[in-house]
Amino acid sequence: IWRTYVELFDRVLHDLRSSLKLYKERTKKVSAKLEKSKSQLAAMKQKHPEQLAKLTTTLEVKFSQRQRELEDQLQFRESENYALKAHRQVQDKDIQ
Repeated sequence: IWRTYVELFDRVLHDLRSSLKLYKERTKKVSAKLEKSKSQLAAMKQKHPEQLAKLTTTLEVKFSQRQRELEDQLQFRESENYALKAHRQVQDKDIQ
């Protein structure tokens, strides 16, 4: 009976050690993934302001270009309008 008890105890002890080793390996893998995720998060937090600044600069440049285009169009239309008004006035004088 004593021998059976010792064998059973040894088997349970071996199984527990195997389980402990397995869970330690899993914990180690999960911890490594957690550290990797934390470092990625830190990198994203650092990049975010850089990306935001880059986006702001890009949008400012595009807005400025578009605004210049619109101002040029407005100036052209105003000069065209002035020329057409002058032409109309000449035609009105010719009619009278």
